Amino acid sequence: MVLDQNEIDAMLAEHSGGAEPAAGPLPGPGSPDAASSGAAVFSREGLISGTATLNVPADPQVQRLLKLRVPIIVRIATRKLAIHEIRHFSRGRIIEFDTPSDAKLELLINNRVIGQGDPVRVGDHYGLKITHVCDRRQRIESMGG
Repeated sequence: MVLDQNEIDAMLAEHSGGAEPAAGPLPGPGSPDAASSGAAVFSREGLISGTATLNVPADPQVQRLLKLRVPIIVRIATRKLAIHEIRHFSRGRIIEFDTPSDAKLELLINNRVIGQGDPVRVGDHYGLKITHVCDRRQRIESMGG
């Protein structure tokens, strides 16, 4: 299913409303702080506990759209180099960037920045602790292309 920006905008307009879920990690259904923290806990079926509401339209097209998987990119830094410099790359070469090592990492969807965060270690993998995220409309529009 391929949607253009106009179709996404129409779906947004038709199904707008509902509270924005709180940013940051939410406790899971079995978590001891799930009910006591006041945070909303969501499952595929909807709200399990908490005070926030999640309005998920029953429209099958919207449901299909919400199930689409999109790539998420975390950008550390960028730099432009001349092709003649890139031709001389070899194993062990270090590329220096102007971005400070303690700068926030950018979170991108569809090559558009939608947030920022700090790198974290999750077991043997990298993760991103989101510290800033744009509003819902901007996040949805960034998926439209």
